[in-house]
Amino acid sequence: MKSFIIIIIGLVASWHFTDLAKAGSFYNLFMPFMAFVFLVSLAIWLVTKMGLGSHISNSGGIDGNFGDSGGDAGGGGDC
Repeated sequence: MKSFIIIIIGLVASWHFTDLAKAGSFYNLFMPFMAFVFLVSLAIWLVTKMGLGSHISNSGGIDGNFGDSGGDAGGGGDC
């Protein structure tokens, strides 16, 4: 929870100090970049807390049920 508070404070502060009209490069370039970094870190934090990454399997579908009808996929094979 501390990381969420730090991310929100950083996002609000960098958004507040962003001034695209000034000639200085700190408020003009660095603060929008920091707002983007905090926004991406907030998105990553939300995904990890919601657990969306654990439901996606290697077969491409959610929970492994991507187009699977549950039937037998192969022939007999007994020769």
